[in-house]
Formats: sequence, C-alpha cells, structure tokens
Amino acid sequence: SGSVLVTGVFGSGKSKTLASAIVHLDRLLTAKKDPRRILFLCQTNVAVDAVLELLMKEHRWDNFARLGSFRTVDASLLYRTVSLMSTRAAAAKELSDALAKLPQDVRKSLQEAVDRGVLPPRTQAWRQRRLVAATAVALSSAEHFGQDLLRCPLVLVDEATQLTEPAVFEALQRV
Repeated sequence: SGSVLVTGVFGSGKSKTLASAIVHLDRLLTAKKDPRRILFLCQTNVAVDAVLELLMKEHRWDNFARLGSFRTVDASLLYRTVSLMSTRAAAAKELSDALAKLPQDVRKSLQEAVDRGVLPPRTQAWRQRRLVAATAVALSSAEHFGQDLLRCPLVLVDEATQLTEPAVFEALQRV
C-alpha cells in the first residue's frame, strides 16, 4: 500500500513507463497466481489509447478491457472495447455505427466479429482481463456494470494533474 508519483514533461517517457509497469505488474501477479485486476485511469481518450497501443506494439500484451464509447476509442482498440451502453443491443448498434465510418480494410474483420456475436464483448469475456482502462468520465458512466464487476484493487492514474479530486477519489473507491 503506497503511492508513486512519476513526473515529467511531455515526451519524457511517462507513458512508456506506465506501459512497462503494467506488464511487469501483470507478470508478478500471474507468477503469484494473484487474480487482482488493475485500473488504468486517464483524463483523455488519447492518453488511455496511447498507453494501450504501447502495450500492444512494444510489449505484445493485450490483456485489457477498454471502457468507453466505440465512437471515441481508437480503431485499433475496438476489439477490446467495452461499450458504456446499458444493453448489448445498444452497444452493437453503437459499434456498427462507428465501424461504418472506418476504411473498408479495417471495418471488415470487426464487422464479421459483430455478425458472429463476438463483438461487442460479453461481460464474462472482458471481466477476466487483467487491466481495465478508462477515462474518468467513462468510469463514472459505467455504474450500471456494478461495483463488483469493476473492482480493481490496483490503480494507475495518468494525467493526474488534469483530473479533478472527485474523479480520482471515485476511481480509488474501486480499490
């Protein structure tokens, strides 16, 4: 139990440090057969997506669920995105609408996953992911998932100076 504050100017490597910390924490938890989950919270979608893309590209790690709107999440992360819509039908509609705006080569495989019922992900699929990544707004909009479904005893916060204290406290209540 404790906190670590990583500071630095834009481009100093904070996102790379976060991505590395997530992977190493996952390895430690996995080695101990510890099922605890990690919450990764940011103020902006760009910051959340940048760290998740680093995880995939530099660490080949995608054991995450990205909470958010299919309209605002980077296209490369849509297959791991959990819609904030309260019904699966509404989430599927939101995803289909988002896919319609993508280039054909990107859209095809994702649309096939929607047609097969693989996307949007079902609760039992994404709740097994080690990392839950979201903006503060998305996290506060996800109350309909229930407290237990989003419980993450470990929390990493990026862009902490941009978040309001209530937003950070809400995230820390998930511990």
